[in-house]
Amino acid sequence: MTTSTAAPKTSKDDSATSNNNSATSNNNSPTSHNDSPATGNDSAATGNGSRARRSFFTRFTAAVSRIAGRPEAFVFAAAIVVVWAVTGPIFAYSETWQLLINTGTTIITFLMVFVIQASQNRDTVALHLKIDELIRATGAAHNALLDIDNLDEEKLEKLRKRYEALASTALEEADIIAEAESEAEDEAPHARRAAAG
Repeated sequence: MTTSTAAPKTSKDDSATSNNNSATSNNNSPTSHNDSPATGNDSAATGNGSRARRSFFTRFTAAVSRIAGRPEAFVFAAAIVVVWAVTGPIFAYSETWQLLINTGTTIITFLMVFVIQASQNRDTVALHLKIDELIRATGAAHNALLDIDNLDEEKLEKLRKRYEALASTALEEADIIAEAESEAEDEAPHARRAAAG
């Protein structure tokens, strides 16, 4: 009797265990589904953050160029020069007084050369890439012009003469069309008078 009753208990316990395992697997499945959006968000965040992953020098030169180009920067620099000139009699126009403005302006000018050059190089490359994309996307454009900035002077001069000839031809055609239109306008009143008479 004892053995026969023990068997059903074991089967019930096994069924309960299987139910618990299925519940556990069901509870775990939403977690696995919820993990995928997080991964997608991380990838999206990485994609959005890739734009901000610029070097410190790039961010520094961009900020300095942006600030130096504002009117406030010019007013600040002019104010420094005015203050320096006003303090001249106080320091009796000494060599130290002159050395102060000379050294300051020399250092600032020396550093700004590299800042401005870096900003111009970055802007030039970006502009060339945009123009290259326009040339590539335009069907009638010549794709050979995509790498025109790397050509030597002789080839650039040949291209310049070629486009200069095209421009001259276009201007001549425009002049011919303009002359024809002016002649047609001059003849229009005579034709009206002849038709009226």
